[in-house]
Amino acid sequence: MAQHRQRLLQAADRLWFSASGTALRGLARQSADLLAPVWCLGCRAPETGLCQECAEDLRLLTAEPFRAEAAAQALPVVEVSDRGLTVLPVISAGHYQGLAAQAVVAFKDHERTALAQVLAPALGRALRAASEALLDGRTALLVWPPASPRSHLKRGRVPLTELINAAVLPDSLRRAGGLVQHTGRVWRSLGGKGQKGRSGRDRRQASGTFRLAPQAAAGIRGADILLVDDVLTTGATLQELYRLLSSAGARVQGAAVLVATPRASRAGE
Repeated sequence: MAQHRQRLLQAADRLWFSASGTALRGLARQSADLLAPVWCLGCRAPETGLCQECAEDLRLLTAEPFRAEAAAQALPVVEVSDRGLTVLPVISAGHYQGLAAQAVVAFKDHERTALAQVLAPALGRALRAASEALLDGRTALLVWPPASPRSHLKRGRVPLTELINAAVLPDSLRRAGGLVQHTGRVWRSLGGKGQKGRSGRDRRQASGTFRLAPQAAAGIRGADILLVDDVLTTGATLQELYRLLSSAGARVQGAAVLVATPRASRAGE
């Protein structure tokens, strides 16, 4: 029974990512646009994904990156001193609320891929700020969490990787996608909860989610690392990446995110 289920899921996986599957999804999106025209996320103007005024509003909302680690309770402790505990520093481009939250959700889950034109520059601003504040002139590898099999099957794309590839990076950062792999198997992930459906306790207790790609350990031993993610909630994903990379001898200097949830945002302010 399990083998039969595995074969069915593998066949569905191949069909979903095949040229025919991609073409069918594109046709479905075009048909949906005809039946339900696209409206601006901000002002609801018709026939546009994000009008110029709302795009400028989003740019202003992400124009001043800030420190956002104070309320992310699952972030790893990186230093213990007489002054107390220091957790992994995180710099966010904006707050996960209002227009910024709508744009992130629409880009990730509703195929509004054109929003990368405003979200990628916002992530780039967070990365530049993190590079200036945390790297002290050093060159670092940019590492991000791989998509889970469940997410990959659901979306047929990897939104975070798209934003990172589209962002203009400072000279100090080098993309290092593929260093980390997801350990989840397709048939287990399909029955699991997505990130939004998990409680804070579930996120904090998550471990063993990632593994290093073969031969990756030798390349990162002694290297400076800057982590990047799209949304900072509890910091559990960054904690797991930190644990994995640090145990392999890398020096994780901090992280940058596109947006931080309201609780983390208020603490940052």
